[in-house]
Amino acid sequence: MVYFLKNEEIKDEFKAKGIQQAKKSFSIMSMTEEEQLAYARYQDDLRYEASLIESNYGLGRMEGKEEGIEIGVEQGIEKGKLEVAKRLVEKGMSAEEAAAVAGIDLELLRH
Repeated sequence: MVYFLKNEEIKDEFKAKGIQQAKKSFSIMSMTEEEQLAYARYQDDLRYEASLIESNYGLGRMEGKEEGIEIGVEQGIEKGKLEVAKRLVEKGMSAEEAAAVAGIDLELLRH
């Protein structure tokens, strides 16, 4: 701290707690008003971009989950229909009738 007061400089090798944050603050304070405003806009832009990335990531994840759930439900329904049709065939119903009752394609039942 004494070095800074005498030389108005904080060296990179200084290791005191918080000294590098102080160095950053002092370097900003030594900028002209115009440079400080430009730096503040730059920092705002970085925060805005980070916010966009985070919100888009979250939105994409949510949409992906919803789509995955919808696909899973549809696949589950189709699997259930196929199982019903197979049971109907096991009970003696023709494949054509079982497929019609279950609401599935006959070819799906045959494979």
